Amino acid sequence: MEAFSRVGTPLYMSPEVLQGSGYDFQCDVWSLGCIGYELCALLSPFKDQTKKMSLYDLFQKIIKADYNPLSSSRYSAELLYIID
Repeated sequence: MEAFSRVGTPLYMSPEVLQGSGYDFQCDVWSLGCIGYELCALLSPFKDQTKKMSLYDLFQKIIKADYNPLSSSRYSAELLYIID
């Protein structure tokens, strides 16, 4: 079953939602991965901290899954797998 509403911060929206598809459990898992990343890195995986981003730029980074990977020397392979 899919829903088609859009609420919440764009920082955790899945590519499917941004492209107009409905959301389901997989989208919730995507959002959880974003939160896990943010808890480890103390910053959002897709927001560029060095410059002001437009929503379009943010959405493009999310759709392409363009983020800096977390350090494998600092976090376990299991945690990195779950977040990825």
